Amino acid sequence: MADFAGARSALAVRVASLRHFWHVPRANLAQLVRDAGDGFSIVPVICRENEDNQGAEGDLSMNEILWGIVACGALAIVYAAFTIQTVMKADAGTARMQEIAEAIREGAKAYLDRQYRTIAIVGVVIFAIAWILLGLPVAIGFLIGAVLSGLTGYIGMNVSVRANVRTAQAATHSLARSLDIAFK
Repeated sequence: MADFAGARSALAVRVASLRHFWHVPRANLAQLVRDAGDGFSIVPVICRENEDNQGAEGDLSMNEILWGIVACGALAIVYAAFTIQTVMKADAGTARMQEIAEAIREGAKAYLDRQYRTIAIVGVVIFAIAWILLGLPVAIGFLIGAVLSGLTGYIGMNVSVRANVRTAQAATHSLARSLDIAFK
């Protein structure tokens, strides 16, 4: 089992403060992942120690890491769009099933509307506190995250309600068909 203190000194690992330019040494990353399996946990941000904290050649810069995160997010959106499109192509069921699904959709929308009105009040307070204590850029970051989170809730609820009726219709044909739609 790897000793955390030994790994820490051997790899010169430290948690970077938010004010530093972060790097994840490529050569050390594989070793850290192997060591994590041996029982010590990896700190959230890994940096190689050096004088100017600019990292050695071959290190992943913060910019590269951020672009990697953006790329993963973009891939997730493409996958979600593909999955939604696939599910929505399935048969929506009988008129009665669609009528029930519409009532459920209306109820879900009313629930989210009411919930988000309440959350918006708390969000405005947190936005103001963040602006005062942490500055406008942090407050705007919070606002963007809150709005996108709310949008995700609406999209997810809308898609799930529309997918549920398609899953129920597929279940009239076979369990495999309904499970295929349900797990997408």
